[in-house]
Amino acid sequence: MTVQLTTRRILSIDAFRGITILVMIFVNELSGVSGIPAWMKHMPAEADAMTFVDMVFPAFLFIVGMSIPFALNSRLAKGDSILKVQAHILIRTLGLLVLGVFMVNADNGNNSAMPLSIYLWSLLFYAAVIIIWNFYGTSQKLLAVVLRVAGISMLVILAVLYRGGESGMAYMSPQWWGILGLIGWAYAISCIIYINS
Repeated sequence: MTVQLTTRRILSIDAFRGITILVMIFVNELSGVSGIPAWMKHMPAEADAMTFVDMVFPAFLFIVGMSIPFALNSRLAKGDSILKVQAHILIRTLGLLVLGVFMVNADNGNNSAMPLSIYLWSLLFYAAVIIIWNFYGTSQKLLAVVLRVAGISMLVILAVLYRGGESGMAYMSPQWWGILGLIGWAYAISCIIYINS
């Protein structure tokens, strides 16, 4: 479905996205701090209440939903086929799911059972992510392919090296998808509904 939408940046969406990310970073920094007021923490699951901290994730999902029509229509307006747009959606979704699984498992890594520390493992994971999803420009296609293959190979090696749990016998698994994985599922479902409506 193609709707006539502007291809220019929408200031209100960009501003709301920026504020949401700023608050997200702020509340993540506060998560381990003791002695802060209750309104600066997530409310317990059994409480019938919420704080501004509980609004960060829904606000981010709202922005994802607001951006989808503009992003997809921009790709279609540039001449991308529906098949190419769907491939882009699939790759982005898989990327978010992989990021989510790696980040969730990093919290449960067992230093004594792994050949490298969980901190080095995490650092290499983030380096691989940057190598894979970096924008290299159109003049460096071969370099981009080589670096992305190297980054994907690094992720595979890190997944094989991973050992978690108290016994150190657990391999990587999607215990839950993590926040990025949840964003990936929401993105995929929203894009599918939008494209097919």
